[in-house]
Amino acid sequence: MKRLVREAFRTSRAPWPDDVDLVVIAKRSPGELTLHDVAGEFSAARDPLLKRIAQARRDAEKRAAKLAAPS
Repeated sequence: MKRLVREAFRTSRAPWPDDVDLVVIAKRSPGELTLHDVAGEFSAARDPLLKRIAQARRDAEKRAAKLAAPS
């Protein structure tokens, strides 16, 4: 599974943000999965993950601004 995930990530056409670490937890053995299957999962997860990353960045900016504001 580790090899499949690494190769699917490496061959991904769409770039991921450089400042983001992705942690992949496989919940089952690869069984009959192919590189194409795993790459498809990455592709399907990309947009929802990028939306969550953007929201997390906005939240972090709000927290930082709140902490920097004089009391």
